[in-house]
Amino acid sequence: MGFDVLYMPPIHPIGRTNRKGANNSLIARPDDPGSPYAIGGPEGGHDAIHPALGTFDDFRRLVRAAEANGMEIALDFAVQCSPDHPW
Repeated sequence: MGFDVLYMPPIHPIGRTNRKGANNSLIARPDDPGSPYAIGGPEGGHDAIHPALGTFDDFRRLVRAAEANGMEIALDFAVQCSPDHPW
């Protein structure tokens, strides 16, 4: 298809305070994922990877696999924080 960059939204833990639900509902169910731009939770902040997405070793393997196929990974850097952010 001619793509050489895989763009990814933030992969950091997502906060739980004021989390929105499906279709931007103001009430989130426990299994609603929230917004990947509301960074920070018990699992960490901007220096952590959301546990459901894997580990740093998994991410490194993804980057190596992309490079082996002539691609790059572009990771969105979001400065937004949830009130849960540990910093």
